Amino acid sequence: MSRVGSFGRSVFIGLIIFGLLALATKSAKAGPVEEGDRAYLQGRIEAAIQLWTPPATQGSAEAQYRLSQVYLSGNGVARHLELGLKWLSLAAERHYPPALIDLADLKLDPRNVMYQPDEAVALLRDAAGQGIVQAQRQLGQLYREGKAVSQDFTESLHFYRMGAQRGDLESQYVLGELYRYGYGVEQSNIKALMWMSLAASAITGNNTHLKKIAHDAAIARSQLSRLVGPSERAEADDLASRCWQNKLVACD
Repeated sequence: MSRVGSFGRSVFIGLIIFGLLALATKSAKAGPVEEGDRAYLQGRIEAAIQLWTPPATQGSAEAQYRLSQVYLSGNGVARHLELGLKWLSLAAERHYPPALIDLADLKLDPRNVMYQPDEAVALLRDAAGQGIVQAQRQLGQLYREGKAVSQDFTESLHFYRMGAQRGDLESQYVLGELYRYGYGVEQSNIKALMWMSLAASAITGNNTHLKKIAHDAAIARSQLSRLVGPSERAEADDLASRCWQNKLVACD
């Protein structure tokens, strides 16, 4: 069973919407990629393909990625997996983050003939090195769970720290868990309390998933607070405050 058609579609639509918002604020004439975005949102799929194909052929990773998503999803055109994977691979070769993540997801799926976890990790490392939080968090999870790679809490900690420093709520919460139980790091209730406090105080908006993480962090913070004394709670609060002031860099 293959899940090719589902990958990247939300990212794809987000990119298109972002592109159209940019168009609305610029007076300069839009390029073929942006014009293709406009055509796509207007339901003119064939026109979008015609606009994206020349820049994709010339090496535009954005256009290549957009073509890959159209052909992999079969949205408005006949689904063409071979062609979609071709464009996706070309965009990944140009280190385009959405393509790196989508291709990695395919190579991490054991139900897929493309299953190659080592290559998937390399793709995610590429994206993580570009500061893509989703890839940093995914690598942290892979190494923590040890499902597609050998379990390595030190590597897990490394990537979760990267995500936490970029303000990723889930990474902050998991860092708190790693310190709480001493996975890959010396156990520390104080540092666990610091990270849980940061996660519990995060702005989540209407995102149900983030709200749940913040709620779980608040529960963990309450539990940890009962395990430490007043001076340790004060130290954790001070660490959290300094961490926030330092923009989440070098917090521990």
